Amino acid sequence: MNHAERGNTGTRSRILILEPDNKKAGRLLAAIGSDGTGFDPVLSGDPDAALADIAAGKATYDAAVLSNAMPGTSGLEFSRRLKSHLRSVSTLVILEPGEEEEASTALLAGVDDILVRDAAGGYLKILPVLLKKMLKAPPETSEAPERLAVIIRSDPASTEYKAAAESLRASEPFWRAQVESPFEYLVLVDRNIVIQYLNRTAPGVDFREVLGKVSLLDFIDPEMHESIRRDFETVFSEGAPVHFESYSPDLDMWFSNTAGPLYQGEEIIGASVFARDITKRKTYENQLKESEERFRRLAETISDVFYILDVEKRQALYVSPAYEEMYGRPAKEIYENPMSWTEAVHPDDRERVLASFATLGETVAGGFQGSDYRIVKPDGAVRWLQHRAFVFKTEDGRPTQVVGVATDITAASEARERLRESEEKYRTLVDQASDGILVSDMEGGYIEANDSACEMLGYSRDELFRLNFRDIVTRENLEQDPPQIDELRDGKLIVKERQLRRKDGTVFMVEGSFKALSDGRFQIIIRDITERKKAEAILRRSQEELERRVAERTRELRVTMEAFEKAQRLASIGTLAAGIAHEINNPIGSILMAADAALYSLGDSKKKGEVTEALASIKNDAKRAGQIVKTVLQLSRQEDSEKSPRNAGDVARRARDITRGVAVQNNVHVELVMEPALPRIMINSTEMEQVFVNLITNAIEASDYGQTIWVRLTRDGDAVASRFVDEGRGMPGEEVDRIFDPFYTTRQDEGGTGLGLSLTHAIVRQHGGTIEVDSRPGKGTTITVSLPVAGR
Repeated sequence: MNHAERGNTGTRSRILILEPDNKKAGRLLAAIGSDGTGFDPVLSGDPDAALADIAAGKATYDAAVLSNAMPGTSGLEFSRRLKSHLRSVSTLVILEPGEEEEASTALLAGVDDILVRDAAGGYLKILPVLLKKMLKAPPETSEAPERLAVIIRSDPASTEYKAAAESLRASEPFWRAQVESPFEYLVLVDRNIVIQYLNRTAPGVDFREVLGKVSLLDFIDPEMHESIRRDFETVFSEGAPVHFESYSPDLDMWFSNTAGPLYQGEEIIGASVFARDITKRKTYENQLKESEERFRRLAETISDVFYILDVEKRQALYVSPAYEEMYGRPAKEIYENPMSWTEAVHPDDRERVLASFATLGETVAGGFQGSDYRIVKPDGAVRWLQHRAFVFKTEDGRPTQVVGVATDITAASEARERLRESEEKYRTLVDQASDGILVSDMEGGYIEANDSACEMLGYSRDELFRLNFRDIVTRENLEQDPPQIDELRDGKLIVKERQLRRKDGTVFMVEGSFKALSDGRFQIIIRDITERKKAEAILRRSQEELERRVAERTRELRVTMEAFEKAQRLASIGTLAAGIAHEINNPIGSILMAADAALYSLGDSKKKGEVTEALASIKNDAKRAGQIVKTVLQLSRQEDSEKSPRNAGDVARRARDITRGVAVQNNVHVELVMEPALPRIMINSTEMEQVFVNLITNAIEASDYGQTIWVRLTRDGDAVASRFVDEGRGMPGEEVDRIFDPFYTTRQDEGGTGLGLSLTHAIVRQHGGTIEVDSRPGKGTTITVSLPVAGR
């Protein structure tokens, strides 16, 4: 917006309007430039251009209305810049809604008044009234800062001091802005130490919540309140200025404060406090104090002696308490005579130590001298010390201070002596070892060798040290098995057999162990295995001959075994046939006897009952023979039966129902216990039912009158386990071993065939399960059948 002038410039007050928004600028122009206001407004949207005209003397103004939102600056900043050119100009800043918090900052920054723009335009009606008020009471001249300085420096009882104080109060709107400093705070408090004025606030502090409401002590650590109250009492009672430091926990800031009296007439009505932020300084001081404390703790707790000597004054500035323990002498001797420590030095070492200390001044700045020496403690104990002295010099090379550290190295010295003795013993052991021990550098040259290696190779040590490993390893061996240098460097221990050539040209075989040492060298241990290799060759030939003979005897044994197995199969067939014949002969014999009895009684009507009984016996024995044949056929069958997922509990319940009659007849109780939600098993239900019936029946027949049989079904990993437990007579080990053999029975007199458990065993195995027997005489029997879960 270009400059535009309205009205004449007679007695009308020239008003600069800075507003970048055209619409808002038009409203300001209409409010200020209307007839009767007595104002001559000049509009501008460019702060720099307006300030350039003023600086060049092209324009002057009585007041300025400034929008706080301007390009490249703000109303507050432009107010400062404008007043640097026109000290008498009055400024009014218009804040936008939401900027109310800046009102107090604007006033303290020297702005004469502020307005907050409202949407209804009410601020436009107030604006002319505020301008007239501002122009009727122009700011005071620049005498206020000088008078303020007079107040701070003058005697409070002087007339000049009091006059300046009155002038200061009269010009408060002006000096409020002038005393602002980027480094200091000015606080005015009443006699209750309540804050009445602040030239600026710390971050997070609001003027409206402080002035006239809050005591200065509220910002200070409570532990300091008592001493600070005493300081202010001195100001109020004696009129004397005081200095104190304070810490604000809320602001986390330290301040250096100077407080002086404020007068009204001859009465002290309060105090002025100039506060300077010293947080960084206090932080450094605290860090220094902590560092000094850490140094003192370190110096007083370490076992080494630490001292500081002033060279120019020839006095000890500090010696750590460890001196008394290490030297066995009081530390005060050092403070009385800094060289008294030399009296403890061993007589044989004293001259050397004093000579070294005398040349300390020749050491470059920051450098050190060091020596090891012995001391003799008052009790006669001798200790070895390592002494290091550091020199500090001026720029012209003059020594100023010596800082020294003495360390007790008696244990280390003794350890070095023991190490030296150990090395001598090691060298003796190495030289006496029967194995050859060599050390080579990274290129394969020999640099160490024991006596055995020299004797084994036929070289002296000096001759070996001029050789390389390629000089003693045969070419053929190197080509077939080259050195594995990379693996050695990786820290691996490599064991190889090598063919070596002696000095006289003879070749012999060694077993070599190769390992890299920590310093980059390689250690080789060689053992002559020539005789062992010859023995191994003889042994290998003997072993080959033995293997040939074993193979020949194995073939002969195989032929014998095949003949034995054939004979065994024939014997098994014979045993099976004999068993079958025996088992079938029994029912056939019974059939024949019953048939003879029936024929004998057939013509006698009185013996009709005997005939019927004989025929019934024939029928039962025929069924028994048929069952024997059926069982044998089942045992001989090789094909799998059809299986499907079934519930083991259902099979167990049916088997219990089938055997209920036998159980009642023998007065035996059968209890079925099952875990809930048992998984299904893959079985042929008819065959597995037969297994359960056989096992329950056997348990019933093995039990005594009134006993109980338990059938327990549980989940066992990927299988369902069915346990048949009886309290009967049990079996010895030899019976348990044969229980599943065909035709083996302990109840032959009771009609047992010895095929039931054989068939049971065959069915369980065919289902991929297992069957186990645990029985002891007089303790009962437990038979466990485990069948895999379906899908496993």
